[in-house]
Amino acid sequence: MAPLRRVLPVLGLGLVLGLGGSTAHAEPGAVASESSSVSRNPRERSDWYLGLAQAFGILFSGRQQVAPGSITAVRIGGVVNPRALVGVQILAGFDIGKSTQSVLSGTLSGLFEFTLFPLVRGGFFVQGGLGAGAYWAQDRSALGQPPGVEPRLRSIAPGGAAMAAIGQELRIGRSLNLGIFARYDGMLIFEGTRLVNGAGIGVALLWY
Repeated sequence: MAPLRRVLPVLGLGLVLGLGGSTAHAEPGAVASESSSVSRNPRERSDWYLGLAQAFGILFSGRQQVAPGSITAVRIGGVVNPRALVGVQILAGFDIGKSTQSVLSGTLSGLFEFTLFPLVRGGFFVQGGLGAGAYWAQDRSALGQPPGVEPRLRSIAPGGAAMAAIGQELRIGRSLNLGIFARYDGMLIFEGTRLVNGAGIGVALLWY
């Protein structure tokens, strides 16, 4: 009995040490696994975003002939959750087709924008916006006039603006993303009730 009494405490101590060692080794692995999975989450963002977008496409309005055009947009806003962004967008549209004619024309507008990422992972997004702006046109012959001679502004008309886009966002850095998108822009000009449309494809840079 005496030898058995000496052996049992030794076995118990070994069992306790063995279990404790296996638990100690398992916990760091689990923590590392969780940490790596979080770092690989493509939807992880800060609380705000800043973006710059450039698109080229076509402009068309009523019975007017289709013309090439461009749109430049600056975006800023906040991250509601990993799948939703809300912000504002200031954009300028330019009729490239009239750049060699006697009149320059384009649009300037401000929009409240919302962006949704339907998929939990991946950068596919849909975007929409509503706001207001103005359509403008200027006589090229007024450019380069001497000081004191005001340019003759052919027309400027306020209107309501809207946009819609779909695209794919690709992470190219810790906080930098590259977006490729197709978008539609429309402006309903109140004067004469005329609709100016634009459609194109472009690229965007976004910082989170």
